[in-house]
Amino acid sequence: KFRKKSGFTLIEVMASLAILSGVIVTVIYTLNYHMTIVQRIKYETTATLLAREKVEDINLRGLPSEKEGAFPRPHEMFRWRYEIGDVPVSGIEKINLTIGWGEKGETLSVETYRFTGSTISLKGI
Repeated sequence: KFRKKSGFTLIEVMASLAILSGVIVTVIYTLNYHMTIVQRIKYETTATLLAREKVEDINLRGLPSEKEGAFPRPHEMFRWRYEIGDVPVSGIEKINLTIGWGEKGETLSVETYRFTGSTISLKGI
């Protein structure tokens, strides 16, 4: 006489472990992917705020003598560089400011205009 035993067969346990391991790998991959995105957004947000700070500094104090530099602590991993662009209007200058960070050379660029003269006129007219 056979008695029915309760429990799982080996094939059921192996199938369950295969499904569970697939789910765990997917969750770990997803978490890692999202942590990378969060880190990138954190750096982009910091770079945006530092760019705004540098633009305000340029508006208040004028253009720095150096065309590039690093931000002070705690943002020493961020660097800035500016270039003056050509504008067809005299009395206005275009400033291209680039903030860079990281080993991969990530950058964020902003463009702003600054009034430099007492009058504004079209060049060549």
